Amino acid sequence: LQSRLTAALEGEVAERWPLAAEDMSLQLQDLLYPGFLADLQAGRLAHYPRYLAAIEERLLQLPQNPARDQQRMDAVNPWWGRYLERLEQGEVYDEVLDEYRWLIEEYRVSQFAQRLGTAEKVSPKRLAGAWKKVLESA
Repeated sequence: LQSRLTAALEGEVAERWPLAAEDMSLQLQDLLYPGFLADLQAGRLAHYPRYLAAIEERLLQLPQNPARDQQRMDAVNPWWGRYLERLEQGEVYDEVLDEYRWLIEEYRVSQFAQRLGTAEKVSPKRLAGAWKKVLESA
């Protein structure tokens, strides 16, 4: 599935919708990097098929309504940007940041592939609360 998604993102999708392709490519890179299996907490790998299926579903929906995809991406990006900024600052990747990171992944599922369901309830309010915990743990 990873190679199929990567190939799709490098082809027509990248040409027609470069921002969406870049977003999904970065998501895949964050999910599937060398050594990721050793870094995952117990039970997290079980969610990966759903995360990858959500990317696949997003790819299928994108040509039908690119504007809707952009709106959904705009809903996720502020949360994701905070996470990336935290990593770039060299902050310690602790359990609190890890929980926030995976809540974002669930939020992506809720935005782009709602029919797949989420492992936990997720909303901007829950994300804000999780982010507050990240800031408090620093």
